[in-house]
Amino acid sequence: MNSEVDPLLRLHPAAMVINALKSIRRLISASALPGIFVLFSQGLSPLTIALVLLGAGVLVVLAALWGFLSWRATTYGVVGGSFRLRQGVFQKSERTIPLEHVQSVDTVQGIVQRAFGVYEVRVETAGGGTSEPDASLPALGRGATEALRRGIEGSRRVPVGAEEEASGPEILRRLSTRDLLVAGATSGQIGIALSLLAVGSQVFDEFFSEAFFRNLVESLAPNALILALILTPAVALFAWLLAIAGTVLAHFGFTLSRDGEFLYIKRGLLERREATIPLGRIQAVRVSEGLLRQPFGLASLRVESAGYGEDAGVSAVMFPLLPRGEVQALLRRAAPEFAVAPPLNPLPRRALRRYVFRSTVPALFLAAAG
Repeated sequence: MNSEVDPLLRLHPAAMVINALKSIRRLISASALPGIFVLFSQGLSPLTIALVLLGAGVLVVLAALWGFLSWRATTYGVVGGSFRLRQGVFQKSERTIPLEHVQSVDTVQGIVQRAFGVYEVRVETAGGGTSEPDASLPALGRGATEALRRGIEGSRRVPVGAEEEASGPEILRRLSTRDLLVAGATSGQIGIALSLLAVGSQVFDEFFSEAFFRNLVESLAPNALILALILTPAVALFAWLLAIAGTVLAHFGFTLSRDGEFLYIKRGLLERREATIPLGRIQAVRVSEGLLRQPFGLASLRVESAGYGEDAGVSAVMFPLLPRGEVQALLRRAAPEFAVAPPLNPLPRRALRRYVFRSTVPALFLAAAG
């Protein structure tokens, strides 16, 4: 914990490209709709196309310049028992985080980071309470990431990019491909997928006139029942497949490991994430058995961790799917303090009357008001 890195270090040069791409994305988001409107209102004349290409070239040059300046202005290090981050092109800022306040050092490797062989490093503090990390380094090499983790966490760490090492963490459980697909099929997230389809249908409405939909409905009206019988299960099946795809993207390669007083979770297909959960911060472990999983005796594990991640007291997936009978065995290896199975007693029968009363009274009031 007393490691010092002085002077402060710079990010990997790939940070210039990553920051430039972020700038391009923000500028495109801000100018896409006005640009499309101007393009179609003026027509696709050679002059208009030339102006668009010229604007795109200027955009790329400015983004590249901004990426370089951002890289040059950003330095970091572990100095005097604190993590320090300096950044800012026009307005300089310096963030100092005492090492005892650091909750975790997580890594994210998106598609761009994977192309350059670098990692985004996120430093979280206890009680961060926001969706953004307290400090983020967009591009560090494997060695620099390992050195930063060593400086912050000391010897209780996990080697970045190494799945198995003799001195590394003990792998407690991996999610197989079969279990990954079962987790997606039984996740119960079909409602979220249906919501996405509903949003997509609203976007679809913007491209077609009201007359088009009216003619479509009139032509399909004689076969409305048959169409409904076909479309309803088709939409449900598509939403179910979307839910499976979302689970695969989020939990592909899910691996739970332990090293000393830390749990490490690796997961993700397109964006590889590695999260650190200190055992001392875990407040509770929740065993969830969804409606679709109960008949098969399957469950998922979640941890309630103090001041970790997006909220102060966030719930994170500890393992997405395993047989209910193997929960205690995994907890004995991962978090022995929570490997308890106290006997559960049913409520007394006299409580049934109160439950029924509390459930029916609101419905009666609504019926009377209607």
